[in-house]
Amino acid sequence: MDKNQRRRRSEFQEDFVVIEGKNEARRRGGKKPKGPNWFVRHKKLSIVLGIIFGLLIVAGILAAIFLPKLLAQEEIIPIKKKPVYYSALSGRKVDNKDQIHATTTCVMIENSTDARPQSGLEDAGVVYEAIAEGGISRFLVLFQDRKPELVGPVRSVRLHFAQWAQPYNCSLAHVGGADDALLLVRDSSSGYRDIDQFFNDSTYWRSSNRRAPHNVYTNFEKIDALNEKKGYTDSQYDGFKRQNTKKAKKAIAKKCKKDYKGDKAAIKKCKETTINTIYVNLSSAIFNPVYNYDKASNTYKRAFQNGGAHMVVNKNGAQSQIAPDVVVAIEVQTVGRTGTSFSNYKTTGEGKAYIFQNGQVQEATWVRDSNKSELKFVDNKDKTIKLNRGQTWITAYPAGSGSVRYE
Repeated sequence: MDKNQRRRRSEFQEDFVVIEGKNEARRRGGKKPKGPNWFVRHKKLSIVLGIIFGLLIVAGILAAIFLPKLLAQEEIIPIKKKPVYYSALSGRKVDNKDQIHATTTCVMIENSTDARPQSGLEDAGVVYEAIAEGGISRFLVLFQDRKPELVGPVRSVRLHFAQWAQPYNCSLAHVGGADDALLLVRDSSSGYRDIDQFFNDSTYWRSSNRRAPHNVYTNFEKIDALNEKKGYTDSQYDGFKRQNTKKAKKAIAKKCKKDYKGDKAAIKKCKETTINTIYVNLSSAIFNPVYNYDKASNTYKRAFQNGGAHMVVNKNGAQSQIAPDVVVAIEVQTVGRTGTSFSNYKTTGEGKAYIFQNGQVQEATWVRDSNKSELKFVDNKDKTIKLNRGQTWITAYPAGSGSVRYE
């Protein structure tokens, strides 16, 4: 047999084996024999997919461990709060930074019985009260962040009121005044912004409802226009240091716990004890103020010792009772004025002070270095005392003849 014949025979035998194998497979179930699986046939792709799945599993594990911590950290990141601004005069909130030192106007308002009820006092940031003449008290009323639609009756200025007004860089509204006071406020070198009715008549008017001289009124539409015309666009001063009322009340409770450590009954009594009534004596009961503490509003409702609440009336005729947030009584020395019934008081130096706020009283010292210095109150450690935000009413009583009593 030659080579070609042997080769053909070998190929025939191989084909026969393959055919027989297929026939055998059919006989056993009719299925073709299995070839290599997908992973074997796509080895490289399988490796890549395996790596990807592995990375995803690792990423999932890491996220489960660290994501809660990251989220927790985000929660404690402080959110930038919108800034809050407060009036330099009253400590009440104002809308923007420019209003902190907005123009302040000081108005002389009468307190004779013919002048009551007055208008505008309820919106004041600070009020100074003292005798003007013949035992009759008068008010220096400071406005800035609140502007009433009716203010009055406006009366003449006295020297001690002018001196208290000076550091506030305010426009001083009045109808004439004592000669020494006018000499001061009309002196251009003193820095006063004098808006006397004598020279600015269109800013004021006389009401037909009252007889002269108790009938001069103004409003802030007219005052603002006059201030703008004269270029009085702001008033630069520090004002009283103010405090958060809630924090102040917590401080009172803390002090009670410290003073009566371990004595629960004494601590409770200390917390509940308040100064409910304040009497300030200036001259006579018709002018002497009395304050009744109202715990619900944390204010002091003002009245007169001869009876009757101290009321104010607004533009629409509605009446309400004056109720300052802080009451201060200061003792001042009388400065004689020969030949007149006018009263003058020493407004510089220092003297006794009683500060009433949050139903408590604090004995203090008032200090004022010069006419250009702001009035401040210090404790027995010479630390400046903070006042609650809101209206502060300061009554100056004469040393010797005046007094303060509370219960």
